[in-house]
Amino acid sequence: NKLTNLQYSNQLQQYPKNHKANASVSANPVELLLQSEYEKNPDHIEKGLMYTYLLLKEDKAEEADIVLQQLLEKHPNNSALIAAQMEANARSRQSDENSTLLEQLNDVDPDLPAVLMHNIELALESEDIDEVERLYERYKSLFPQSSDLASIKLTLLVQRKDNEGLLQYIKDKYNENPRNTFWAGIYANVIFQETRKPGKVIDVYEDLVDDNYLADPLEELADLYLNNDNFSDWKETMFRLMEHYPSESYYLDEMADVYASMRDFDEAEKYYKAALEICPGCTGFLSDMGDMYEQNGKDDQALAMYREALDRVPTMYNLRDKIRKLEDKEPVFDVFDVIDVDSLVRAVSRTQEDYPDDETVLLLEDTRRVVYAGGTSEYIVERLYQVLNKDGVDKLKEYAAYYYGYRENLNIEQAKVFKANGQEIEADQSGNEVVFTELEVGDTFATVCARIAAAVWQVTSGTKATSTPEFLPSMCATPCLFLRISSFLTISTTQNKNP
Repeated sequence: NKLTNLQYSNQLQQYPKNHKANASVSANPVELLLQSEYEKNPDHIEKGLMYTYLLLKEDKAEEADIVLQQLLEKHPNNSALIAAQMEANARSRQSDENSTLLEQLNDVDPDLPAVLMHNIELALESEDIDEVERLYERYKSLFPQSSDLASIKLTLLVQRKDNEGLLQYIKDKYNENPRNTFWAGIYANVIFQETRKPGKVIDVYEDLVDDNYLADPLEELADLYLNNDNFSDWKETMFRLMEHYPSESYYLDEMADVYASMRDFDEAEKYYKAALEICPGCTGFLSDMGDMYEQNGKDDQALAMYREALDRVPTMYNLRDKIRKLEDKEPVFDVFDVIDVDSLVRAVSRTQEDYPDDETVLLLEDTRRVVYAGGTSEYIVERLYQVLNKDGVDKLKEYAAYYYGYRENLNIEQAKVFKANGQEIEADQSGNEVVFTELEVGDTFATVCARIAAAVWQVTSGTKATSTPEFLPSMCATPCLFLRISSFLTISTTQNKNP
């Protein structure tokens, strides 16, 4: 039935902070019924399983486990109960116990799908390809319609290094169902590898989306058109996406980005505004529109977009840099005095004799902090270490910049090793980890410099900012962990912490 007297708005609203709604939790009548039926018939496996799976569906793994334990005491080799116990373990994060249950299931019924898949995985781990082949044929004979068969077959062909068979299998599966997005995607890659003709790939996707309204293949086709300079078909496909997904405002933003890259600023502005009509609070759209205005030389409008986005999300630190640039201000950290690390490396040297009980020496820790109105802050920490012996090298060679992954973003900007002869060697980086492959005792120096941008508190207009730098212990732990190490190391990181 159509709702009446319903009011809606996409504008920011003010809500009372201390409003207490009347809320009560009603018991699930189906759960009460199944519980009653099970308690009347505690030996009845089917009723116990029905009650168990309902509990699991409601994330009541502990209650389900109690029911299963009661049933398994009376029916220890019932495969359905053992399978349910495995699911309960997975829900309660006790999956490590499932290997034992799988062995038990293997003794009870080796033809169960879960058992066959487990045995296939074991055979793959031991590289027993013949056993994988045997289990695959068994699985296929028992469950010919299973969706798992394709992945097993693909893995088997890869393990056998049967490239010809692999390509033929992919082609056969695609020809069986060219509207299957999985096989169409793999087949498109095969066709491109064989022909190097993007048009062939486009043909596959055009056939796929003929009566397919899924977003992924339409997005892929739009990208193919755009990358191959087929602008009109790209635009038509984007309109088709927006027709099927009218609330997905990022399609409009993507179109605006393309027009901006072509310097068609009028069209870009039109689509940015259309995206913001749907999602006025999307700060990414505001930032993109600001970039477009800046490219077009409209600095005042760019500043307005950047400031509005920053007002909504004060942790968009890149916008602070853009605003300062448009205001002809120097980068914020340029106002600080900076210690010349290169000169310090040349001037200072410590040996094992100076610190006989240490593995490393922390020669410098310099912190430069900026606190912004509204409760966000950035700071740079620069650390200088010298390695004194081999134990220090072993500890510092693999360096991890610690941060709160669920609240912070970390980007290591620079990591170097300074040799005694003046040579500078870049370290290997991956995520928050740095490996100093050239770190040695005596002739190697290293600096660690970290830039951290953090939202210490989420603040709205008219609210007093409260600084709670709870992220500090994670960073301060780093020099303590590696305090006994030697050579100088230079690591620069940028870290964003969201409220």
